[in-house]
Amino acid sequence: MNNKQEDRATMGRTTLKLMNENSALWSGVPKIVLIVGDVKSNLINIGAYRMIQETDSRGATKQQEILKNAAAEDSTAVASILKTYFLDQHDETNFKEINFTLSSFNTGTKGQKITKMNRVLNTANGIGVTALSDYGLDPATLPTLKTEILAYELAQGVKKSMTDAASDAGKQIAFNLSEMSKNFKKLDYLVFPIGLTNKSFLNQYRSAREVINRGKGHRTAELEILGGTAVTSFGDNLEPGDAIVVTNYSEDFVNVGLATTENAAPVTKDIKVGPKGKLIVNIPKDAVLTLAKFFSVSNPNANITAKVTIILSKGPSKAKAGQVELGGIPK
Repeated sequence: MNNKQEDRATMGRTTLKLMNENSALWSGVPKIVLIVGDVKSNLINIGAYRMIQETDSRGATKQQEILKNAAAEDSTAVASILKTYFLDQHDETNFKEINFTLSSFNTGTKGQKITKMNRVLNTANGIGVTALSDYGLDPATLPTLKTEILAYELAQGVKKSMTDAASDAGKQIAFNLSEMSKNFKKLDYLVFPIGLTNKSFLNQYRSAREVINRGKGHRTAELEILGGTAVTSFGDNLEPGDAIVVTNYSEDFVNVGLATTENAAPVTKDIKVGPKGKLIVNIPKDAVLTLAKFFSVSNPNANITAKVTIILSKGPSKAKAGQVELGGIPK
């Protein structure tokens, strides 16, 4: 995927995340439910074809093996969690249905392997992440596993050259990005009436829908900061003239700035990013970053875990948001 495609896919994931977090606002509108489902499918397809496109191997046979191994390992991990869950439930029937080991996904035909992988995935989805979180299931595991299974399933036949396989995957990525754009255009119209009574959501939606051109000189960090703590990023990569786009998805403000040590609170002039807000923090072109090398996000609210995305831009940011210059840098 090129940088432009990466930016559009990132926008899609950000907007889908926002929609999922606010499903109570639109779950009663069947057309929105349908479109959100279509966008999710677009993103899953993009992720699967990307795995095919970027697999580094000498031929399609090796490519399929790499994709199969990725899906098999995660399927085994999820199956292990499910087995413990069913033992706790004294459910011998379902235990036997998913009693797979790594070797289970390495035997049989390709179709049989995929069937076993999907059985594990569907069983876990049926129980739900919430119920399985106590057993160590990461919320990101199931969407990742679905993408891995699909990538393995879509991998070209052994007679297909690697070059052709990557080319075909690139075409499918472009197609799904185009379809995703069409879906979002319809969603934009349907979300607007909701925004008439919930302006905060509409503002967040419009912010999420913005395609940020990160380019080669951009870096992104998605942070979860516990109450009363700070998280730092971009150590030794900050330079005078850089801009950092801070998006705060939390219900309370966060403090941002530069810190002198890792995971320490900012020591520069206090900058607050409000709840559900976005701000561009510019580092002055004449700044001296000898002591303060880390960009810090601090969460002063002990009652919440702050969710924040920060994007480092090497030079002025083109994002649409208020801007502030960082001051009080220690020398």
